[in-house]
Amino acid sequence: MKIKLLFTLFFVSFSQFIIAQVGINTTTPNSALHISSSNQATPANTDGILIPKIDEFPATNPGVNQNGMLVFVTGSGTPAEGFYYWDNATTSWIPFVKQINDLSDGKSDIDGSNNGSSLFLGIGAGNADDASHNRNIGIGLNALNDVIGNTANQGEQNIAIGFQSLQLNTSGSYNVAIGSSTLDANTSGRNNTAIGHNALTNNVDGLRNTAIGFATLAANTSGRNNSAIGGNALNSNTSGSSNVAIGAFSLGENIFGINNSSIGNQSLRFNIYGDNNTAVGDYAGRSLDDDNASDLNNDRNVFIGASSGNSDINSSNNVYIGFEAGGGNYDPETNTGTAENKSGNVFIGYQSGMQESGSNKLYIDNSNTTAPLIYGDFQTNNIEINGDLKVADQNVFKSGRFTAAQASALTAVNGDFIYVTSTNATFTTIGFWGYEGGAWVKL
Repeated sequence: MKIKLLFTLFFVSFSQFIIAQVGINTTTPNSALHISSSNQATPANTDGILIPKIDEFPATNPGVNQNGMLVFVTGSGTPAEGFYYWDNATTSWIPFVKQINDLSDGKSDIDGSNNGSSLFLGIGAGNADDASHNRNIGIGLNALNDVIGNTANQGEQNIAIGFQSLQLNTSGSYNVAIGSSTLDANTSGRNNTAIGHNALTNNVDGLRNTAIGFATLAANTSGRNNSAIGGNALNSNTSGSSNVAIGAFSLGENIFGINNSSIGNQSLRFNIYGDNNTAVGDYAGRSLDDDNASDLNNDRNVFIGASSGNSDINSSNNVYIGFEAGGGNYDPETNTGTAENKSGNVFIGYQSGMQESGSNKLYIDNSNTTAPLIYGDFQTNNIEINGDLKVADQNVFKSGRFTAAQASALTAVNGDFIYVTSTNATFTTIGFWGYEGGAWVKL
């Protein structure tokens, strides 16, 4: 009997060695191991395979020969219940996905909490996360990674989508980074929003900045409360704060300036140090501060209108309103044309004050004339009217000097005041005359 049994075992082993297939409940195995149920249509509740059960992972890690080894964790110990396989490349037990919010690169799965605290998708995404349920989202290669310092990321409620977005973040929170290298260098900055390639890419600890567009606020490191919309807007800003730049290259060269508002393509583009300036319109105030002087002579200007004040490089306290008001021909990129240095001017109207190179002047006109309809000098408190002044649609007072004939043609009222340059029967002497009691009186 023993001989027969040994012979049978030898025969089975030898035959299996020959065909390299094992069949259980089947005589025609279709693979190395083929297990058939008792009845495929109506299986029994014992049909199946029981993988080895464990309460805890082995104290000694498996090796390369066990790569892919499968176990079932009961949940009675530290690890969460479920199937795990050994990944020798990472020397860790990897859980199987059980439901749609269980992703193998979601930190809530790795820490066993299954609470959906953080989610990372992409190679290296979230590698430095401290698994403290900080509700971060990182999508893309090295997003929220801290690949250089490898410091545990304790930042909370950040969203990073794109290659290396928020890559170095360690403690910054409530940031939104969408686009390649957005907020790449951020470590502790908070409440920032960066959308577009390289937007806020060098920000370290700046707060409450909004950058939308290619390379917007790209050089910012510590600046706060800035808003930049448009390619390269506030591109060079490092520490300037409370600036608003809307338009391509708007405030593009600003580094230290604060409280500036710039709306329009290249408006206030070359401003570096100037503060409290407002420019609205393409190229408005474009050249301001182009001399790179770290002085206080580029502040408190208002330029409204395309190309208004576009040649002023060292100016302050100006108000220009109108297309090319206070404008000129200076080009800071080629250093051609005439650069202007003037302050304290008020120019209102199309091309008004365009020919004026002085300071403290008033121009109100709709052309680039040097004799505007209304001219004033704030330094001497003088005002000139180059035209007719009509009061209450009745009387016209001519600026300059009047001949006796011109004065006689006026419809005068009490209180009129004129200067007569010739004589006639009414105006018997040259000089100042006033109208009083129904007649002209020599003053």
